[in-house]
Amino acid sequence: MKYGIAEIFFSIQGEGEYVGQPMAFVRLAGCNYSCPWCDTDYGVKDRLTAAEIVSELIRSWPLCGTPTQNLPVLESDLHVCLTGGEPTMYDLAPLLDAMPYGTTVHLESNGSASKETYLDLIQRGVHVVVSPKNSDGSASQGWVGPCMELKLVDQDQDLSRFGSTVNQATYWLQPLHDPDDEALTTRRTQEVVYKCISNPKWRVSVQLQKMLNLR
Repeated sequence: MKYGIAEIFFSIQGEGEYVGQPMAFVRLAGCNYSCPWCDTDYGVKDRLTAAEIVSELIRSWPLCGTPTQNLPVLESDLHVCLTGGEPTMYDLAPLLDAMPYGTTVHLESNGSASKETYLDLIQRGVHVVVSPKNSDGSASQGWVGPCMELKLVDQDQDLSRFGSTVNQATYWLQPLHDPDDEALTTRRTQEVVYKCISNPKWRVSVQLQKMLNLR
């Protein structure tokens, strides 16, 4: 099986529980949603097997050792984020099985997969992050399912209609960013802060990668 690859790159995680964590990002090509505002290039640039993806990660990551018996040996913990597009469009089992021992795999999803899919990934040790939205890119008005982090872009939704069935999941509320209107973004951020104070289960999410002008 080969996976459509949009890009593989290294940066830091800019959002959520692992903010600031150095991480490899595997952007799988394709998406089942058509969001008019999406500026992510998730077109197919290459097609790689699970083993080829891992080889590329090991070849490029500066803290990795040398292959032993065709399996990479890591000198430190590796965090890999599977993102898209929508990564759950693929059978991820071969890719997860190919990851080196000690790898923490993260997955970012739009919430469109079945609840069984997310639960299976979590049981396999994947750190599942769901940012629910509708297929046309409009604001989701409710989502409940298994995830480790639930991230919601604030568009005046009823927060009580969103939840995770996983104990101790983290809830993030993120202001809607407008790159052309800094004052509007600041006002939206202040509104999110107020909403989180009023709903303390939710935390304010900021996009560190944008603040630092990173990938």
